[in-house]
Amino acid sequence: MRHWDQIASLMGIALGVLVAFSSLRYELGRWNEPGPGFMPLGAGMLLIALCVAYGVQSTLMRTDDYRKRESPWPRENVGKLVGVLLALFIFSFLLPALGYLLSTSLLMIFLFRLVEPERWFITILKTVLSVLITYMIFEKWLMVQFPKGFWGI
Repeated sequence: MRHWDQIASLMGIALGVLVAFSSLRYELGRWNEPGPGFMPLGAGMLLIALCVAYGVQSTLMRTDDYRKRESPWPRENVGKLVGVLLALFIFSFLLPALGYLLSTSLLMIFLFRLVEPERWFITILKTVLSVLITYMIFEKWLMVQFPKGFWGI
């Protein structure tokens, strides 16, 4: 188990380095006027720091304590993990075609039903609230332009 945690840590560090260096292609801006490369650089550096901490923790943990620890990846969750990854992959293709509101609503319904299935009323309520709140914050307040899709919504 420790071996896999160390490999995961190294993969996360590599991904963080890739994101950080890729962000340097864009203007970083200044601290009070960040450019488009500022957030990816910060995200890459944060990922590197968290993965270094995780790797150090898994390396320094005593062997008997490590064996007592439950796996963070139980076998019954593998299907959920694959479902989430597949849903996000499909979402990336549907977003330009269907627009933000419809594609995100479909994604949220799927994720809410997959991760912790609840009654349909609760699922729909959570979906409507999360999509409308994010839409109001980003589209209306921060004026971020979301894809409109073929319906123009």
